[in-house]
Amino acid sequence: MLSMVFPKAKGPLSAILLLIGVAVVVGGLLVLYEVLGFSIGLTAFGSLFLLYWAGIQHQAWGEFMPSLIGGLVGIGLAWLLHTAPILWGSAGAAASFAVLAVVLYFYLRGEGALVVNNASMLLLLVATIPELRVGETAPKMAAALVIGAMWIGTISWVADVSRRQLRGVRKWAHRGKSR
Repeated sequence: MLSMVFPKAKGPLSAILLLIGVAVVVGGLLVLYEVLGFSIGLTAFGSLFLLYWAGIQHQAWGEFMPSLIGGLVGIGLAWLLHTAPILWGSAGAAASFAVLAVVLYFYLRGEGALVVNNASMLLLLVATIPELRVGETAPKMAAALVIGAMWIGTISWVADVSRRQLRGVRKWAHRGKSR
């Protein structure tokens, strides 16, 4: 029997408001990419960061840098796997696969999680899609990832600060009522 863990269900109004918020955040990021001249395929790297850090990691600040660094490592590894054989032939292929083996070793052991983690594997997988041409576009992939991380990071930071200030106002207002 298939067993899945689902988050606690939200009420209809809460779900609609969350959906509107997500549309504004993602829409704003896509507009930013358009202004900066990114092709639609490369915008996926920032969007994947949004999904991974905000959705899967639940905006855990302790996971922000590992998600960002790991994603950059994944793109870099994809570039190495594609480019090393072109530049150095069989020796380049062997060297890039040796690097991949070391990365996978650390990933499977759960060591070096700041640089080798699920974000690394996710972005490695996506960056190797042939149509995205990692050999030519790796710097733009990395830039799109960093822009997406800074976008959601800034929005999340502002939301956290606002929530803390609102809690302080509520606490202060509650103290006034109890006197």
